[in-house]
Amino acid sequence: MYGTLQDERVRAGVIGAAAAHLVGRGSVRGALYDLGEYPALVDTTADERVPGTLLALRHTAALSALDAYERVGERLYLRRRVTVRLDSGGDVEAWVYFYARSVSGRRRIAAWPVRAIASSRPR
Repeated sequence: MYGTLQDERVRAGVIGAAAAHLVGRGSVRGALYDLGEYPALVDTTADERVPGTLLALRHTAALSALDAYERVGERLYLRRRVTVRLDSGGDVEAWVYFYARSVSGRRRIAAWPVRAIASSRPR
């Protein structure tokens, strides 16, 4: 997770407090843009990295809830399996949500700021 779901309160509201456990910090290839209330991860051909938190889901219902939150059915985000580079070393495959619309005119950011995480609401 690289955005609003890093906030445990937001995440608990979407998938439940016990639906996932922390694996660790890591990064994925891509670029991050500020959309105001939430960030947009887009793919890039360069070796740019976006930091985030890797969680293991305890049940498949959590993945369905995340798809609904990320509005996959409306094609706001697309869920793709990518390689996560763990800060502790090694790589792991994981589901990641990529923004499916244009980021033209949006501000590029290195990471989703902590102050934004604390104030985010589910969309």
